[in-house]
Amino acid sequence: MSSGTSMFWPDEDPLQPTSEEYGADLPVTTVMRPCVVLGENEPITVAWNRMRAHGEVALVVDGAAHVVGLLGLREVSERWPVRPPLSAEPTAGDALRGVRTCRITATTSVRDAVRTLITDQRATAPVVTADGRGLGVVTALDLLTALTGRSSPAGRSSAQPAGA
Repeated sequence: MSSGTSMFWPDEDPLQPTSEEYGADLPVTTVMRPCVVLGENEPITVAWNRMRAHGEVALVVDGAAHVVGLLGLREVSERWPVRPPLSAEPTAGDALRGVRTCRITATTSVRDAVRTLITDQRATAPVVTADGRGLGVVTALDLLTALTGRSSPAGRSSAQPAGA
C-alpha cells in the first residue's frame, strides 16, 4: 500500500464512479425500503405503536396519499401526551407542523439522492412519485451501499433493480 492510499476509502470519488459495477446512475427505487404509512389524522399514540411494531420511521400522507412528511422518534416525542389530553390527542399531522421534509422523486439517481441528503442534512428521505405520492423511504446507508456496489441491507445486489 502506498503512503498516499487510504485502506478504508477507494481512490476514486464515490459520487463519480469509474466502473459500470457501481449503482450511482440507477434510480433510487432500486434501493428504497418499504415503510409504515400513516394518515395525517391518526392519533400520535397509534402512530407510535405502528412505528414501533413495523419500522422506525413512517410516511405521513394526506387523504390523496401525498406525502406530508416523515415521522420519526423526535417528532413523536415532542407531541407525546404527558397526561390524558383535555381535548383531542395530537395527530401524526400535528407532529409534522413546521417540520421541513426533503423528498426524493422515484426517477432520481442514487448519486443525486446522496447529494440531496447531504445538502438537506438528512439521513432518511421519502421516495415519491412525480405528483408527490409516497412509495417508500431511502436511507443514506442504502444509497452509499449502492454506490460501493455491495449488497444492500435488504439482501439484493444494489446493482439489480428491485424485482429482478
